[in-house]
Amino acid sequence: ALFNLVWLLYDFYKLRTFAEESHALNRAAFLDHLTGIPNRHGLDVVFETYDSPESLEHVACYMVTITNLKEINQTMGHVVGDQMLKDFSGILESVGDTFGVVGRNGGNKFLAIFENCTDDQLNTFLARIADRVKQHNQSPSAISIEYRIGIAKNSEEHLAEITQLIALAYNRISDETIAH
Repeated sequence: ALFNLVWLLYDFYKLRTFAEESHALNRAAFLDHLTGIPNRHGLDVVFETYDSPESLEHVACYMVTITNLKEINQTMGHVVGDQMLKDFSGILESVGDTFGVVGRNGGNKFLAIFENCTDDQLNTFLARIADRVKQHNQSPSAISIEYRIGIAKNSEEHLAEITQLIALAYNRISDETIAH
């Protein structure tokens, strides 16, 4: 009986270890290692929920790009550029999480997907991002963040696939860089 109890305890220990390892692997697969927000693979899981034109009816997509990251990496180094990415993703996540899903699409690009997005919500999101970046940039120790945003609202576009909406937002990234 004692022998069986020891093996039972060992089995519970191994199950717990496997569960922890599985959780760590899921985090590694779906979260950006630098910023901690969903990566492209994590965003793909979200995209799968939009499998019909009806599911996309009131979805808005925002593509955001940091325009001065390449310059920062070249002049100040990748450590500073990585910190800029972390800072910006923190801003996007803290603002965007109340509206929908925010993730890093790779490199200097970020993506936000919001369901049932109204014009008021859109304006609030944009204003909050601008305000938070302005606050960040005014900090004496901060590296100034410059960014551009492209927006596509499917309530206006009536596209059939989420990839079309994302591509449209990407193509609409403004020529005007926003820096505060």
